[in-house]
Amino acid sequence: DSKGYLIMGWMNEMGIGTSQSRSYAKKCYGWGADNGNKQCKKELQRINNGKYLNETNEKNFKKYYADLVTTAYSISQSINWDSGSSSYSSGSSIGGRTCAGCGGTGHCTGCRGKGEYWVDSGMYSKSMVSCGSCGGSGRCRVCYGKGKL
Repeated sequence: DSKGYLIMGWMNEMGIGTSQSRSYAKKCYGWGADNGNKQCKKELQRINNGKYLNETNEKNFKKYYADLVTTAYSISQSINWDSGSSSYSSGSSIGGRTCAGCGGTGHCTGCRGKGEYWVDSGMYSKSMVSCGSCGGSGRCRVCYGKGKL
């Protein structure tokens, strides 16, 4: 999946959970770009221009990743695992309960509903990136912006 390639690229470029490998990161971004991921295309262009992620980017990535894990945990808590039903999908209705992924707001927790966010790209510069969690829509990936399951 193209978002997976993006995350793998970031992790390899910064050496998070693996040894740092900018060449493998570039391959991951390329695979993601080949699968239509716009952010992978931007990351590939950045590397081709000789610019690499720094410590500030690492902190931002760790926050982004923590948000993904929190959302996944919230989804798992909203499923009735004892029901014997395995037909849950993130767009399905489970009795109209408030979405645990967004707390009922319908907004993506990664970008707070904006679809993009600023990241430090250098000592005095920032750049806007599309939210990888919601794909730039700003909607919660659990309830698709409905606020209820």
